Amino acid sequence: MYGLTVTLKDPLLRQTIRLTLAQLEEDPAQAPRIHAQHLMRISNCFTAHATEALKRNNITAAGDAIQIAIRSNPANLSAQRLYANMLQAHLGKTDEAIATLQQGLALATPDNKELPDCIHHYFQLLDTQQRDAQILDEAKTWLLRQPPPTLRSTLAQYAATAAHNLGHYAEAIRHIEENKLDTPAAHILLARSQFYQGNYTTALKHLQNRQNEHTGPTRDAILSQRIRFHTELGQLDAALALTQERINEFPQNPQPRIHRLYLLEAAKHHEQLEKETTALIKDNAANPQPTLLLPLATYAAQRAHPDLANICYRHAIPPPPDPTPSQPRLRNPKLNHAIYASLLLESLIRDNRPKDALATYRDIVTTYRTLYSNDNEGTHHALLAAAHFALNDTGPARALLDRFLNDEKNDTQTLARIRELEIHRDGEYDKNGHCIQPATATTYDAKRTLTEAIKQLRHHPRKINPATYIAVAQLLRHVNAPTDALGILEKGLLAHPTHSQLKADTIATRILCKQTQRYGTRKDLPAEITELLALRRPNPAIWTQILHWTDTDTTCPPEQIAALRTLITPLARPELTGLNLFN
Repeated sequence: MYGLTVTLKDPLLRQTIRLTLAQLEEDPAQAPRIHAQHLMRISNCFTAHATEALKRNNITAAGDAIQIAIRSNPANLSAQRLYANMLQAHLGKTDEAIATLQQGLALATPDNKELPDCIHHYFQLLDTQQRDAQILDEAKTWLLRQPPPTLRSTLAQYAATAAHNLGHYAEAIRHIEENKLDTPAAHILLARSQFYQGNYTTALKHLQNRQNEHTGPTRDAILSQRIRFHTELGQLDAALALTQERINEFPQNPQPRIHRLYLLEAAKHHEQLEKETTALIKDNAANPQPTLLLPLATYAAQRAHPDLANICYRHAIPPPPDPTPSQPRLRNPKLNHAIYASLLLESLIRDNRPKDALATYRDIVTTYRTLYSNDNEGTHHALLAAAHFALNDTGPARALLDRFLNDEKNDTQTLARIRELEIHRDGEYDKNGHCIQPATATTYDAKRTLTEAIKQLRHHPRKINPATYIAVAQLLRHVNAPTDALGILEKGLLAHPTHSQLKADTIATRILCKQTQRYGTRKDLPAEITELLALRRPNPAIWTQILHWTDTDTTCPPEQIAALRTLITPLARPELTGLNLFN
């Protein structure tokens, strides 16, 4: 056997096997122990190979090596973490990554040095899937095993956070106090749990007392939370005063200046709002920085300020070049120009100017034909769909929504032809969206041919995050297309079934569409509401909408409606008048 090892090309593997053979020859009575040690060394060997393969970006070789490592020693937490990271980061298989770490943790011993990092990684992945009940249950199980102090603090923080997310505020406070958690994150979580218990004054005093213990980013975070509390309570003057304090103390942080815009608009301080936006634009012109410009453009899109959105767009993208040069070079490669273009389009749609949005899109793609790449093309399809819905042009709108939901895989000539048809199908418009050349037979044919060309594309579902589904649905509701918004949200729930805000928006949109009964695979509304109550707490606005629905519903048994109202009434929180200001 020893002689056969010369055929092994890998020196580390050859050395490992030779060592095991020598040990067996010297002490055959210890074969079971030697075999177990051998498998551990083999596992470490292939973990090292997988790490090297990842450095070379050879995912296939890394995957093969790491699976051998795990089969050789399932308790190898380094291998389990590496494989979980590959599944999640490279393949997008988060649930499989969670199952991999769960397997490793089930076999881990308390003295394993990899245990704290593995638990942290595991709970982080569970958090991304909003599996708070599982986090809470497993954190409490680990706490019962008497872990070392550092790990105990980590587990207690996760348990408290999960309990808070589920609305179990008293339990969250108990985990913080019993485990004597004394970090800024724990102080903020304690205050948040007190606040949502209804102890508003206690929460504010707790943060105010703790604030002076900290400097730098932690003090800034506590100030930010205090502002959030005052805002949610509708105390805009107090929120503005604290925001000015943040600006004075942390002038390099642009976030409070952007938040100040929302507060000034809510408080109807229009003159101050105009001065502040002008100052922000000047500051960015003097020192261009995405950390300031992007939140400003986002504010402009959300609050329907197309003039401000256009200024941000022009700061990110240079004006159109002379007609003679070919494709222009974008000015600042660090800025994602497609995002600023999309925010400009959204601001026009929210300002009820869909024709201007379509005309602006035509100008943009005519000048920058490669602006929307495969990575971001879905976003502008959704925006164009919203513009067409606003014009009651539902055929092209739904075709564009289909392209938002699905990746397109076809030859570049077909895609180029589709883009050309999109630009010219509705006739020619000036920059203000006024028609200067009505649609001709040619453009009518182009419009009809566009639908046929889209059908020729090969589609597969696009990977879309929950926030995007929600944002697109909100825009569709804005342009009076709630049924299509509901379709988008239900697609999102198929991809992210445990995301509470997706489910909350779906319930709200079903109420709006008066589609509350069971139909096909769709559950009736009380069943959906019951499921939502067991998930992470969404924006409380949904509970008010559900209560309004229970006031008028005649389809559910009265006892079922009464039970729902008992559960939901404490969650509606009508006193938090500023709850939606930043949402």
